[in-house]
Amino acid sequence: MAKQGLSLANPLLQIINFDRSVMVPADMNAGDNTEECGKEIWKFYTSNSKPRSEQYIDFVNDGYFFRPIIESARLIGREAPTYLYIFAYEGLIGRNAMGCRDVGDYKGVSHAEEMTYIFSRNDLPTPTLSDNTTIARMLKMWTNFARTGSPSGRHSMAYS
Repeated sequence: MAKQGLSLANPLLQIINFDRSVMVPADMNAGDNTEECGKEIWKFYTSNSKPRSEQYIDFVNDGYFFRPIIESARLIGREAPTYLYIFAYEGLIGRNAMGCRDVGDYKGVSHAEEMTYIFSRNDLPTPTLSDNTTIARMLKMWTNFARTGSPSGRHSMAYS
């Protein structure tokens, strides 16, 4: 999500400024405490400061991506080995492919941005040396995982 959400952040921040209960996930089942929960969530993400787009993006990432991913991994992990990874490489290819060339100083990688490094497209810039290094590493890790069932192949690192 990260960078794509910046275009929506300011109008949504205005709504949140008016009604903090919109920050409470429906599955929290807050009932009569929804308003108070919204205020506490607001404090957590903003430290009661003036809200910024980046804080909204953090809130959305946690609620719509990280929390559901972690919950799914916990459930699946009860029955089978489960691995997660974080793609944090900020390269020119991903930023261009995700339509995020002009997002100011905001740092971060968009949801599924790694796919632009795995599956080439003709409409993207030529990969840099750093991009090619990232591509090679990802392909090796994904291939090793498919071959061995371990993210690092036979010479696995310790994961927690």
